[in-house]
Amino acid sequence: PLEVAAVVARLVRWLRRPQDRTLRRASVGWLTRVLLPSRLGGVVIPEARNLEELRTMLEERVLQWTEEWKQQGLQEGRRVGLREGLKQSEELLLRQLQLKFGPLDDEVRARVAAADGDERLLSARTLDEVFD
Repeated sequence: PLEVAAVVARLVRWLRRPQDRTLRRASVGWLTRVLLPSRLGGVVIPEARNLEELRTMLEERVLQWTEEWKQQGLQEGRRVGLREGLKQSEELLLRQLQLKFGPLDDEVRARVAAADGDERLLSARTLDEVFD
């Protein structure tokens, strides 16, 4: 987004002459309908009447968009980390159950996937006590 803002700032300087009016208008249309949506996937690009308006909007919004993307990345990272942590906990519980009670059948594995029995494992005398 910063690169696009810099390009728009250059276009504002380069296309100042009255005879560049059509090119300025075409540039705004292409930037707002083609380039920015493809580069900033998912971001709503407000309409801009001219390059100067577009430049101002980009300067104001780039930091906001960057922060939003950062927050989205953090949230996704947390979700992935939580999934991985739960999977590792499930694998650990299965290993512990197998060590304590011997080979586990598919039904027990399914119950482990659906249950929260890791704390009960330590005091259980039978496999059923882990899940009850």
